[in-house]
Amino acid sequence: MNLQEELKTSFKIYDNITDKILEKCEELCLTYSLSAEDLADQWGAYSISNLNSSIPTLEGLEFMERKEFKQNKDNSFSNQTSGTPKSVQKVVDTYEEQDSHLLSTNLSSTPKSTRTSAKRSRSPDQSDFQKESFSLESSLTSTPSTHDFNHRTNSGKVELSYGIQNLLSKATFRRTEVLENEISIRSCLEDNLSCDVRYMYNVMSTKVSNLNSLTEWIGKYLINKFELGEAVGFSKASGLVTTYGRICSDTLGKLHPSTVLLEGSQDLSHGNTITLNLTKVPSYAIFPGQIVAVQGFNPNGTNFVTQKLYSDASVNSTTKSKSTLNKPLQVVVGVGPFTLSNNLSYQPLQDLVKYVTANKPHVLILIGPFLDTSQETVCDITMTEVYSNFFETLLESVMSPLEGLNIDVILVPSSKDAHHHIVYPTPPYKLKKIYPNLHCFSDPCLIDINGLTIGATSADVLLHLSKQEFCNVQGGDRISRLASHLLCQQSFYPLYPPDEDVCLDYELMQQHGMINIIPNLLILPSNLRYFIKYVNGCVVINPERITKGYVGGTFSRIEIFPTTSNTLLSDSIVAQIVRCSEFDTSADSESHGFLHPYHHYHYHHYEADPQNRSDYKITLPFLVTLMCLSSLMCLILLGALKGLIGICCWAPVGMWSLGALIDLPRPLESYQELELVHYPVVYDQTGWPVHPQTGKRSVRALSKYI
Repeated sequence: MNLQEELKTSFKIYDNITDKILEKCEELCLTYSLSAEDLADQWGAYSISNLNSSIPTLEGLEFMERKEFKQNKDNSFSNQTSGTPKSVQKVVDTYEEQDSHLLSTNLSSTPKSTRTSAKRSRSPDQSDFQKESFSLESSLTSTPSTHDFNHRTNSGKVELSYGIQNLLSKATFRRTEVLENEISIRSCLEDNLSCDVRYMYNVMSTKVSNLNSLTEWIGKYLINKFELGEAVGFSKASGLVTTYGRICSDTLGKLHPSTVLLEGSQDLSHGNTITLNLTKVPSYAIFPGQIVAVQGFNPNGTNFVTQKLYSDASVNSTTKSKSTLNKPLQVVVGVGPFTLSNNLSYQPLQDLVKYVTANKPHVLILIGPFLDTSQETVCDITMTEVYSNFFETLLESVMSPLEGLNIDVILVPSSKDAHHHIVYPTPPYKLKKIYPNLHCFSDPCLIDINGLTIGATSADVLLHLSKQEFCNVQGGDRISRLASHLLCQQSFYPLYPPDEDVCLDYELMQQHGMINIIPNLLILPSNLRYFIKYVNGCVVINPERITKGYVGGTFSRIEIFPTTSNTLLSDSIVAQIVRCSEFDTSADSESHGFLHPYHHYHYHHYEADPQNRSDYKITLPFLVTLMCLSSLMCLILLGALKGLIGICCWAPVGMWSLGALIDLPRPLESYQELELVHYPVVYDQTGWPVHPQTGKRSVRALSKYI
């Protein structure tokens, strides 16, 4: 397949891709040594951040080239490996040795255990579907940005189902029975992040100490887990040696094997780095910040020839169920933004609340951002209410309809919230009003619900990892591999340095951002395409977002069935990804008391209809422009009136101030020179006063107009 055909395949998610656009894409691939799939990934990430997932255009590709590629032109970009081949996966499949191999320690040659489990259905109505690989087709939602949310045709559609077939057939995703035990929601962490925590006070020495202690901890864990023997430093040695450290790069941009360095710990290698030669490793997946243990040869002390690479530092998953559930538990997960980019109506959130009030799940998990700083309406100066007050009003509009329905609501914040702390990990929301069924957690968090362990974060760590990871693997599922990095590194955000969108506090990250247990359910929201995967003993869900730019998105609904003592709780989980919609239920927003956040504007002295932005969008530049234009029009009208009076009635009025600008003859009462003062004033034929003897024009004085 030539490059043109590969580009057509990678960009087929978009319609109307012209030949000129394909030629531009081909030029970018050849200029910057990119594969078609890599370019599609780059465009997907760039368009989400800057263009609201718009289709490729020549102008957009040129902007991306200037912003993303040319600034790294001096770096040594080599040819990337092409995307993983797409293969067909059975709908009912078994998590066997091959999958276990692909989802473990970066696919290195370490011992693997074979796990056979019950079969899981991946699609509600098809016998098979295409395995998700990290191409643009499977990573981004393909919805035209001009599509109107209120006229969408696929609302309420089940996009993806997951779970054992017989449990899927039993799942109703609505509360039909009352749990005998009360819902117990608590944090799995002993030391929870406080709302008033101090952050970003780290000095450089503290940051270095935190990074070093994490390297020591994970590195020694890997050595002990795989029984690799005693680790040594980076000094040259003749035989096979074992060491550990953190993956880093000696250049900016995406990681590449030719630029990989291993940074050792202070105790083992005094923080020095060594070039890592990976040509002898058959398969691996690495990214900056990853802590690995390696075995190989170090003949000269500067180039470590790696034979084996280990990175699976995940803890052992729970072998027996500790759940106290006696009836099915229903959970709904929605991720912000919760309104479209061009308004603050929060209609998608209102639709989600309608669904919740109709189906009455036991738990509703809402993950921020609620006031996304990247949305134009949030940053607009016409939003005159304080962000925190607006959020409190918005939260009341969610909690009021749920009053009396016995639904527990979990809030997970986001560092992108305009009213909240811009730091990761993010402290929980601090609310003025207390709700008995509302639980605020930090981001990230590990939550225990009657023995069901749920991990959640609002950071788009999957997208950030996908932009930095380098993978040398034949086949496999890249999405599952990206998710496995978090479990293998025991961290909600293992990437270092972090993405520019993340303000990482390293001390808080070490205290509150680690995954010290394998959760039953891991929620990783991302701008990548929605998915539900079984990874390393954990069900990983990307519910995507309630809205994406100017279009509606998706949410997830989950049902957990009671288990026996011999089964894993993750085997009893069924889940679906559902398209956001205005659901056809009897639950009416007014009957359930859904209070639109803008309804409170009238209590803040806003008499206009705030949903009609034309009623109140009067900005300072507009007022200044209006005043200038009004003044100019007044001056023009006054000048016209003066001229009209001068022509019709009184000529001197029409000539006010014009005499000084126009050179007109003026009469003199007498000559000003002493020798001529006794002479009568003499004028020439044009009316100019002249010298009585020479006839030349003389000095004139202004007296009165002719």
